Amino acid sequence: MSLVIVTEDSKSGFEFWKSVNKEILGSRASVIHAYGIDSLSNKISELIKHNRITEHDSLLIALDNTDSMKVDGQIDIIMRLVKPIKLKHLLVTTYYCFEEVFLSFTDILTWLNIKTEQWEVDLLNTIANNILNGQDYFNSTDAQVRLLLDRYIGMRFKTIGNKQINREKVAANLLQYITSKRTGFSITKQSIGDCWIEDCCKTSINILSAPNTRVNNFVRKCGINTNLSASYKIAEIMHKSVLCTGGISPHSLKNLV
Repeated sequence: MSLVIVTEDSKSGFEFWKSVNKEILGSRASVIHAYGIDSLSNKISELIKHNRITEHDSLLIALDNTDSMKVDGQIDIIMRLVKPIKLKHLLVTTYYCFEEVFLSFTDILTWLNIKTEQWEVDLLNTIANNILNGQDYFNSTDAQVRLLLDRYIGMRFKTIGNKQINREKVAANLLQYITSKRTGFSITKQSIGDCWIEDCCKTSINILSAPNTRVNNFVRKCGINTNLSASYKIAEIMHKSVLCTGGISPHSLKNLV
């Protein structure tokens, strides 16, 4: 019995799940990426063909739920693919998009320790609460939610027409906007900052070795007041985000390897 994690994301989301495997599962799972939602079932078919997913294995599919028709179609194909091999467990992430894992992380502002205006704090807290409660903040009719969200969209999407703005774009933009304010924590579509997935002592060394860093004046400015291990950080993110409310926790994954 083993756990296979297949992600649709080949970039920052894939890096996160590789870190979950390394730090939480002791590298006992396999983490493989597809190239987007449309290639997911083909990737799983390939893994089954080459005996990388076998009888009594568990499978975690890490995907965005931004397009319900595509997701439903892919899951239907995957269910038919895995039926003959009798998987022990099949789990599918429930988050709308990967960025909302971190936007729903309740300690994000504490860890970042960045200068923010009160309305930005209110926006982040409102979005986190909506995500954790399974509510769609982007299409909310609540007056306070709309006021905060429209203010952010107006500030950050001035040159983009309304028809081109969607929930995933707002989530990705907001996450990059706030995390880029603290060195080592920036999360983009392409990458995830080391300070989320590495030991604190290691990330301090990485920051100090970066060009133009003044070693003698280096002071940790984030809100993490003591050296934390990567495993502790990732466990906290999982426990205090939409991952846990969606049934995916360090404990539940450890039971599958």
